[in-house]
Amino acid sequence: MCSRCTFAVILFCIALVARPAVSATPEFLVQGDMLHIMNADTELSVSLRSPKLRFRDYDGWQGDLPPTSIEGDIAAGEIVIVTYAPLNVGETAALDLQLQLQWFRDEGVLRKWMKLNVVDTEAPLLLEEVLLDTFNAALLVEVPRISPPRSMPVFLPGFFAGIEYPVAATRVEETSLYVAHRPMALLSAGATYGSRCAVYGMAAPGREREAFHRYIESHRPAPHGLHFNYNSWWTSPVPFSEQDILGLMAVFEKELYQAHGVALDSFTIDMGWSNPQSIWEIDAKLFPEGFSRIQAAAERMGARLGLWVSPSSFYSPALDPAWAREQGYESFDFSVPWSANPVRLLSLGGERYAARFRERLTEMVSRFGIRQVKLDGYYLGDDTFEAGPHSSESTAAGGIAAFEAVRAVAPDVWFEATFDANASPWWLFYLNSVIGGFGDDSPYGRVPCPVYRESYTTARDYYNLQSADRLFSPVPAQEILGIIHQSNDPFMNDAVMCLLRGNAFVSLYINPKHMNEARWKRLAETLRWARANEDTLVNAHTVPLRPDAWLRDGIPWQSHDAPMPRTPYGYAHWTDSGGLIALRNPWAAPQSYRLALPEGAGAGLDLISLYPEPRVYGRNVNPGDTVEMPLAPYETIVLSVRPATDESDGLPGADACVKNRVVVNSCTSRVTRVSFQEETASLGPDWTDAEGFDAGMLETTLDTRVVIDEAEGRLLVLAEGGDAPPRLSGKLIVNDAAVETRATGSGQGFAASTAPPPEHWNFLEAALPSGESTLKLTVSADMDVSDISVWVWALKPGTGKPDFPNALPAPEWISLGGAALLAPGAFAVDLKQETRPRRVERINGLFLDVLEPLSEQQGWGKLQRNQSVWEKPMTIAGRHFRRGLGVHAVSEVVYALNGGYTTFEALVGMDGANRGTGDFEVWVDGTKRWESGRMTWEDAPQAVRVDISGGLELRLRVGDGGDGITGDHANWAEARLLR
Repeated sequence: MCSRCTFAVILFCIALVARPAVSATPEFLVQGDMLHIMNADTELSVSLRSPKLRFRDYDGWQGDLPPTSIEGDIAAGEIVIVTYAPLNVGETAALDLQLQLQWFRDEGVLRKWMKLNVVDTEAPLLLEEVLLDTFNAALLVEVPRISPPRSMPVFLPGFFAGIEYPVAATRVEETSLYVAHRPMALLSAGATYGSRCAVYGMAAPGREREAFHRYIESHRPAPHGLHFNYNSWWTSPVPFSEQDILGLMAVFEKELYQAHGVALDSFTIDMGWSNPQSIWEIDAKLFPEGFSRIQAAAERMGARLGLWVSPSSFYSPALDPAWAREQGYESFDFSVPWSANPVRLLSLGGERYAARFRERLTEMVSRFGIRQVKLDGYYLGDDTFEAGPHSSESTAAGGIAAFEAVRAVAPDVWFEATFDANASPWWLFYLNSVIGGFGDDSPYGRVPCPVYRESYTTARDYYNLQSADRLFSPVPAQEILGIIHQSNDPFMNDAVMCLLRGNAFVSLYINPKHMNEARWKRLAETLRWARANEDTLVNAHTVPLRPDAWLRDGIPWQSHDAPMPRTPYGYAHWTDSGGLIALRNPWAAPQSYRLALPEGAGAGLDLISLYPEPRVYGRNVNPGDTVEMPLAPYETIVLSVRPATDESDGLPGADACVKNRVVVNSCTSRVTRVSFQEETASLGPDWTDAEGFDAGMLETTLDTRVVIDEAEGRLLVLAEGGDAPPRLSGKLIVNDAAVETRATGSGQGFAASTAPPPEHWNFLEAALPSGESTLKLTVSADMDVSDISVWVWALKPGTGKPDFPNALPAPEWISLGGAALLAPGAFAVDLKQETRPRRVERINGLFLDVLEPLSEQQGWGKLQRNQSVWEKPMTIAGRHFRRGLGVHAVSEVVYALNGGYTTFEALVGMDGANRGTGDFEVWVDGTKRWESGRMTWEDAPQAVRVDISGGLELRLRVGDGGDGITGDHANWAEARLLR
């Protein structure tokens, strides 16, 4: 019998627990060489002829013989055995074939497989392919998404079918649907071989995918339910030491476990623990006692230790492929998108490496109580069904043997597979989760927001909403990398959306340096809330609520290039009595979402928000009704749909909370395309163009009176488009007083992606008071921007956890409303043209960027003028600078002064496009004259003013801040020598 078919059954009809739409009495009828299965009003005809076989060095298919006997009662759950006349292959090989079938009542599936005995052959036969069934492709209810060598299901009316193994050759060729696999098995005389199983499952017509998801979920190994995991990637150095990890664990033990009583399920150390000149041995220099101390630290906070490993060894710092090859381990070259040169991978199809991988993984899991394993980088081959020197099937088998060996010693281990963005759902027979529609590790933001984390959340949902229920793996078994908190942006909206997507495995990539007491409390209460609502979040059916434009025009499939609509979306988790729903507005404009309630949820439903604060969105609403849900700019809400009670009495209505919080009493605007009379550069040795644009600029002026109702306000000026974040500068007068603006943009947020950024933008942001204000704004932007818009956004601080049943903790800021002062697209409606003289600001001296240094050295890259060392616009704490020096710690730049200057001035800080630390020093003639102390990328620029009268040499030094040079991009902005 094929692998996984080890079930005792007593069967004639399908048990219909959780399958109400499937026929209770399917019928089986054998007619000649076909088995007909009648399910409700649909029928599937399964071939009883011998499978077709393809051998290397023999033309065409072999087999396809008619039955000589059929024995067994299929309806009774017996194994039915079909025999055939001997099969001759060429003139020198003879085979005995047998087909076996079995019906499994509890699952509602039929399995079919082949047994083969090589009676005689002069030379070994290479069995390339086994074709177990052929159907008319016109019967398919949807176009199959085939991606060899991945094994994917196909859907026929009332049925699903496929090969029950992670790699297979099921496909469509012309008008035929083939259910097949390619074993690449070498068979000698006397050998026996058993094929993989073909599986045929019952489904209600039109609900084939849903039935397939139930079937896969029923085989997914324990543990089930929510699994909260911490992962050290992005937070710990690489490689890291035992002390690095113990220090990180101590923070989580104190701030999460001891302070709030919340335990994680696992605490995973990512890449950085292994001795690269070994096969997954622990580096004794980093961990002299193995993992025993970090195991104990994890268990002290109620967690189990987790471990990262790369089955195919995609990452040479973790396992040196050159060393492995010298030791005789099976390996091969493979091209990857992040490297110009091929990488060398190890093969789990190779007997020696597969055995050692299995031994090491099993030993570490058993010895150190590891109960979570992250599998990162497992190559299974391409449409040739070969992964280097070995077949895709043998490569999959090598990994499966290791996973099963581990589970034999640790049945409660959670295997997290991140190695394939379109993984076969049959991996879930062996693993607990697979990667879903995640986009990339941390994709670049989509849809502009001044809080970059919101744009990141939109990007993650952009990919997930394309896939989610359209993937063949059930939503609870998908992972999309959890809660990533690697910047100081508020994280609650992102965390809430992460939990409401319905994925059971949730990783926390949280850097404690971006946490505080209030944030730890919010995190703890959010995780506790998820545990309390686990049955609804990961066990109920997740329904993606996609943007209207996608529902109207078509949903992209695994696209990076399709635009993300700027309209609301969400996720619904419906139960028999109501449900939980997340809705999100990704854009600066107030919007609404029409939420359709399902039929049959009982009479009279209340719609109450549990996040960001309790509000009433509907009272005593009938099932089947559609409710208009108002959403403030960039707002995320979680709704509880429940039978109507008086529990919500006294709560405010949603309209009162988020409508008319910003009123524009008057507004006039003018947008002008400005060209300059002089064709000179905008930067000179002792002068700077006041506007800062070489070829010209778009100038926007705006006068308005606005009322912000009992809220804090923010003015947002947005410029979009171009191949990089557009330059944007401006001046704002509020109630006759100048107000400072802060710049934020798409180039400053945290991202980890090999794909190019899909959108570019910059914001100018300023605080506005509550009540009525007059605003006078002048803004200049690059000529090639695609759009300029101006907004007022109303917010209030969130305070703790509301006193309402099942409420989530409030976010740091609650969005209340907004209005457009210059709507998107309006700038081009009445665009003026103007030519004017260039305004120049001069200094009595020289800007340092026009001088050649005597010498310079950088920890990485090259000295840059008027841009960061990363060759991006210079920013410090959200403030843009047009000129200066971009360096990378550890850095020293030396200039000759020759006694001709009196003062050195600059504004210094770490560049906002990275998350570095550093310390700045100014030395004159060998004496340190100024130092900044340690600075981070979040610190405001420090002003430097040093007397250099009579000095001969100026040295500008940047150190690494005491924690290594990674990401330490530093700027000497507006650096100048004054006479």
